Amino acid sequence: MTQVKDTDDQKGLTIEELSELLQYIEKHNSWKNNLKAQRLIKYIDFSFDTRDCTVWKVNLRLSGEGTTFRTEAGYNLKDKVYEHLKGERP
Repeated sequence: MTQVKDTDDQKGLTIEELSELLQYIEKHNSWKNNLKAQRLIKYIDFSFDTRDCTVWKVNLRLSGEGTTFRTEAGYNLKDKVYEHLKGERP
C-alpha cells in the first residue's frame, strides 16, 4: 500500500470552508434555488476527522449517482470540489 505524503496540495476542508461550500451549493447547485444548474446536487455526505478537525471526503449525490472526492487522491479537496460544481471537470 502506497502512502500519499501530506502536502499543501493535499488537504482537507476546515469547518469554515465546509460551511462556505454548503452555502455555495445551496445558491448555485441546489434543487431549492437552481434547478437549471450544470451540476445539480441533491445530497451531500462528508467525513470529518476529529484528529485535525478537517473534512477529508465529500460525496455529492443526485439520487443514486454520486461523485466522491477524497484527500487520499493527492489533491486539494476544496479546489477539486469547486471545479466539479462549476462544470470544469467531469
